[in-house]
Amino acid sequence: MLTLTEELLLLGLHDDKGSVVFNASTGLPFGMAGTILMDLLFQDKILLENGIVKIKSESLPGNPILDDALLEMITYRKDKDVKFWVNRINSKVKNIRERTAEMLVQKGILKKEEKKFLFVFTTERYPTSNPVPEIELRKRIKDIVLGGAAATERELTLIGLIEPCGLVEEIFEKSERKTAKVNMKNLQKSNVGNAVNKIIQEMTTAILATVIATTAATTVVTSS
Repeated sequence: MLTLTEELLLLGLHDDKGSVVFNASTGLPFGMAGTILMDLLFQDKILLENGIVKIKSESLPGNPILDDALLEMITYRKDKDVKFWVNRINSKVKNIRERTAEMLVQKGILKKEEKKFLFVFTTERYPTSNPVPEIELRKRIKDIVLGGAAATERELTLIGLIEPCGLVEEIFEKSERKTAKVNMKNLQKSNVGNAVNKIIQEMTTAILATVIATTAATTVVTSS
């Protein structure tokens, strides 16, 4: 079974080029930091109390990225909210995207290619090798969002990140997007009393706020 972080990256990578799709370039890193939090939550390593992330278990999950994130939380030892940890995991856990892609290479889902840039610099790309997992994932998302199929908390997490990460156009056809956006919002509202959904809402709000702030800062620097 793939982690949420692996699934989100699959959705955010261009199948043939192996690079992050343009619309997701800003939101995806923060989204992956958010899915790391949720992966830890679903593995009973953390919990949320009155808006604050708490460590529930210090035993490491056995996944290198999740291990690093949990160790960072254990070392920091301060009560902080979801927004804080989305930002800190994104900045402190190194090479999240590349390491996640390498895990997907090991599972035979992606392949690694090196490309020369300006005949000097080498960049790494991760095009699709086995498309089946992503095809099944996309179908499941559409079945839930457009077809009304029942969703697990895990699936709601991923769906909740589609819009904040800029993946609506990547997953849904043009004719589906308006309905998909409405249905995704309604899915979150219908589960508003659910404890996990409260974390999802806080996480997506944190990601959106961070993306807006990052975009604004980049605009100011560019226009200076």
